[in-house]
Amino acid sequence: MPWLFSEPFLANPDNAGYLKFDDNDPFQQPLHAFKRQYLAQREFDFRNNLRLIQAATLVLAGELDVLATVGDSAAIARGIPRAEMSIIPNTGHLSNLEQPELFHKAFIGFLILTGI
Repeated sequence: MPWLFSEPFLANPDNAGYLKFDDNDPFQQPLHAFKRQYLAQREFDFRNNLRLIQAATLVLAGELDVLATVGDSAAIARGIPRAEMSIIPNTGHLSNLEQPELFHKAFIGFLILTGI
């Protein structure tokens, strides 16, 4: 699933392992389950209900994410009354794997700021 990572991350040969699949993995997601997951997320639209979320919310976005773009994430953050948004630079959808230090800094910082 190369679309989960940024091009710079995938260009580094040290990260090639993230794209390897083990056919013997006993926990593989079956294709029918992946298809149902995809169809469910494609049909789900919560935009009109974002305003109902009252909890302090952090929306984290990977700057180079092609699945949930920065624009998509900004729209979500604008829709939630107490939301903050943080953009993790030079990362794709899995910013927690590409830039774990920056991801954790943003996440922990939000928890400290909000007292959660």
